[in-house]
Amino acid sequence: MASDYADRLALRRETLLLKIQAQRQLLSLQTQDVGEQIAFAEWSFQAGQQLIRLVRHKPLAGIAVVAGIVAVKPARLLNWLGTSFRIWKIWRQMAPLLKQDQPRS
Repeated sequence: MASDYADRLALRRETLLLKIQAQRQLLSLQTQDVGEQIAFAEWSFQAGQQLIRLVRHKPLAGIAVVAGIVAVKPARLLNWLGTSFRIWKIWRQMAPLLKQDQPRS
């Protein structure tokens, strides 16, 4: 009777260890994907910051970048401009409301 219980316990332990190993492997794969995505997001953010600095110091470079985008994908640029315009309009509508909510100093 005791050995039957010990056998079931040992089998249960092995089952749980295999399950844990599978979960660790799955977690490792998932975190690898997330890590790659975070690395790409950081790279994109830094590239965007460098582009903004470049455009601030050399406005002609900004014009050249916009001209290049227009030459390659004019529809994408128009879509982006439309989205930017809508965001700007929403911001203008929301800005007075946000200023009202700020505590006065």
